[in-house]
Amino acid sequence: MGGSDVQPEINPAPMENTSENGSSSNEFCTFQAVPIGNVEYTMLKNVKAAKGVYGSVKDILPLFETRTKDRGGNAVVNFRSGQTFGFWPWNLVRPYAKGRAINITNTNGMTCKEMGGETMSEVLARYQ
Repeated sequence: MGGSDVQPEINPAPMENTSENGSSSNEFCTFQAVPIGNVEYTMLKNVKAAKGVYGSVKDILPLFETRTKDRGGNAVVNFRSGQTFGFWPWNLVRPYAKGRAINITNTNGMTCKEMGGETMSEVLARYQ
């Protein structure tokens, strides 16, 4: 019963965004829905990160970004993050982040903001 447990390595394509001042950014992008405009992307797997006990959302966002990249994505759609109620008293409120990984292959020169998204640094700034 031949077969191989070796999975091919998936490397996300770098997302080149050019801002108004001409600088380039490869920053991770999140979308509450899907990118707007003529953006080419491939849908990948769902991604979730949560903490089992009380904490801040900003503590789990780097893990969420890493998990997205591990699934071959360079951005995420249907992104949600915040606090949710746990079952046990010691984790009454706990942080979570979830969405669906995507691999943007062509931004057509648009920045994350122009595509209707928000960079991870902007998301982190909300939780400061």
